[in-house]
Amino acid sequence: MIYREGRAAIRYHSKAFINPHAKLTRDIGTALARLLLPKQYSVLDPTAATGVRGMRYALEGDAGSVTFLEINASAYKDLERNVKSIPHGVGVRVLNTSVQEFANTAHEKFDLIDLDPFGGAAPYIHDLLKLARDRTAFFVTATDTAVLCGAHAKACARMYDAWPMHNVLSHETGLRILIGYVARTAAQYDFGISVELAFTYLHYMRAMIVLRHGAKSVDATERELGYAYYCRKCCNAFYAMGRVPERQRCGFCGSEVEGAGPLWLGALKGTAASRVLADYSGDDDVPAYERKFAAVLAEEPDVPLYYSIPHLTKSMGIPSVPIDAVIDALRKSGSLAARTSLEASCIKTDAEIGTVRDAVKNAAARRPNQKPPV
Repeated sequence: MIYREGRAAIRYHSKAFINPHAKLTRDIGTALARLLLPKQYSVLDPTAATGVRGMRYALEGDAGSVTFLEINASAYKDLERNVKSIPHGVGVRVLNTSVQEFANTAHEKFDLIDLDPFGGAAPYIHDLLKLARDRTAFFVTATDTAVLCGAHAKACARMYDAWPMHNVLSHETGLRILIGYVARTAAQYDFGISVELAFTYLHYMRAMIVLRHGAKSVDATERELGYAYYCRKCCNAFYAMGRVPERQRCGFCGSEVEGAGPLWLGALKGTAASRVLADYSGDDDVPAYERKFAAVLAEEPDVPLYYSIPHLTKSMGIPSVPIDAVIDALRKSGSLAARTSLEASCIKTDAEIGTVRDAVKNAAARRPNQKPPV
């Protein structure tokens, strides 16, 4: 069988693992690498499978060399055959070995490490950081979303050393737990981090990070860690910075709240990512649903957490309201507001819960034949 994506043509047998739905991550990763890294950069594809990710860096992303690792013997045979289509000007290595064995025997560093395992990312992070240097781009995908989003909370505590949420905020808190784990682990190697782009899409989470070596960078990263909180009664979503969690009650209604963390509370988008998303959402060759996702991701305010409009209207005892009307009311009040790519029917805003509830009331009052909410 042959799978084509970008400039790559992948031959694989029926048992080989290839995920066409992850094309968006590979599209954006290839484009972002071109902006972040100098030409002829070195790439490590540590869980290569059939090789499509690493091949796209070689064929489209200006990479000078790509090292592929694949421990599965059957997939390794497909991988060896596939990489033969890479031009001779690009250095290629294909190794039938594990991430752990390679990391503990290799004496080299890479400009870009792109981890896309089947399942959780946590078991690979420590070893891969041994292969990084200052300004290495460290791209991480996790597909254990049930763990990070709190359906298996104890597993999250074991794997990522953080407590998750299992409520409307679970997608964002899960993504931020993943980044927080990378940040805390990187600190052990004297790396701070900057997040160039992070998002959730379908069944996976993606964090595209640049490592910054040195104590000052580590200290700056530490200041971006903290905890997220959610009140089921009034739907308030808020956070607190710091490595030690505080017992919190809702500042709006006084109820007990749920907490998650430690997690990353810093930015999820850099300036290079904004350029990539703008180009991607305007590319007619990209499927419409991917363009729409990229457009929403580009527009949403880069602030922690979000509000579910259906949950808010239910807690306030009023009928549903148009999301765009709430966004419009918030913008008129001087707040940032837009839909979020992280969860349908939710908005991101820098407004506090009282202002958001007022905007919901405003939107409800503007609906025809509807009594004003109390």
